[in-house]
Amino acid sequence: MDEAETLANLRGLAFDEAEARFLSMVLLSGGAFLRRQFELAIHVDRSRRTSRFIGRLLDQAAAIPYTLAHNTELFRIRSKRLYTAVGEPDSPFRCRRNLDAILAGLMALDFVLLHPESASVSTRDAAIRHYFGSVMRWIGRDVFLDRFPIVTAAKPTLCYVDSTPEDADRFHRFLHRHRRVMEALGTFDLLFVTPLKSDFRAAESTMNDFLAKCRDGRLTREETVRLLAHFEDRRLYEAREIREFSRARLDKLRDEFDEFSSPCHQALFGEYKAKGASAIAEFAAPPNILEGRLVRVELPFDYQVFKNARSL
Repeated sequence: MDEAETLANLRGLAFDEAEARFLSMVLLSGGAFLRRQFELAIHVDRSRRTSRFIGRLLDQAAAIPYTLAHNTELFRIRSKRLYTAVGEPDSPFRCRRNLDAILAGLMALDFVLLHPESASVSTRDAAIRHYFGSVMRWIGRDVFLDRFPIVTAAKPTLCYVDSTPEDADRFHRFLHRHRRVMEALGTFDLLFVTPLKSDFRAAESTMNDFLAKCRDGRLTREETVRLLAHFEDRRLYEAREIREFSRARLDKLRDEFDEFSSPCHQALFGEYKAKGASAIAEFAAPPNILEGRLVRVELPFDYQVFKNARSL
């Protein structure tokens, strides 16, 4: 569903253009918003229009209100009708979620509202189309699931929202999940969206270590074990020797066909069939040429009110 259709659907539910555009961003980025975010979207502070908009959502039982510390007003949208309007009737955002996940969506929404000409929220498939022109199955199923903003710039530009600065491993996991995306792009910027006064040095160190490993081009022990297991199951599958395969093992193999379907993996599997497990060690792919730059982007808002809550 494209943006024009989404906005038309929301306008059909009696929302005006500005309200429909704001709701579309909220529904796709995390399903929650703050009063100040709607006012930022319509460029008006403490207006009656804000109260009417929020009142209508509450009257229709489309949103649940919460009051956090310092009278911060947050609203979580749960209406299936609204999620259906943007093409996601079964969105996980309708369910209770932990505050870290909600905060990531709120920070993503703030980033888009502050950069309306270059940033937008979107679905996973739309993000892949934005960066590659088509939905590329070999990119993997676990990329762009965070719903971080997509960015339009002269250079390919990815985005990471650091909603949990205290969790140093989260950025590391994000980088490794999106390694194939970055390798496909080659040269890219990665915007590191963070609250004010957060420590950026750990992120820079993590990024530098990640790029060094990618340029080295070698498989980690975990990657080697996974590839060997997959290649052996795939060899048996092609030889029709799967009588001892459980349903779970077959399902896992089918899922991995997408993950390990790149030309590089196809070539490596051919080597594996010819030489066995030693092919992994002997496989001499050229070093990955990755030119990535980490760019810090600070959001001018205080998010400390979310630190003591747990789920909404």
